[in-house]
Amino acid sequence: MHCSFLQGVLTGKAKDVYCALSTQQCANYEFVKETILQAYESVIVAYRQRFRNLVNQGNQTDVEFPHNQENACDRWLSLMKVTDLGWALTTVVS
Repeated sequence: MHCSFLQGVLTGKAKDVYCALSTQQCANYEFVKETILQAYESVIVAYRQRFRNLVNQGNQTDVEFPHNQENACDRWLSLMKVTDLGWALTTVVS
């Protein structure tokens, strides 16, 4: 199955990954799917690390720093498609 129709509907990172594949690789739907999913997995890891390593360097106020922490956590959890915050707090964040 050739996946050339995907190029027209993919956006952002997925489109970049798809465009970097060879013609032979693009002909294999399962390979394309796994490659795009792996690219997004690395994004999730990056956001997790960003959240966990966030430190106030002294240039942020007591309002700005928690706001940045919340944004980083929200982005990480949204990429993981977390819908149950209780589960996230006990499983993912801990």
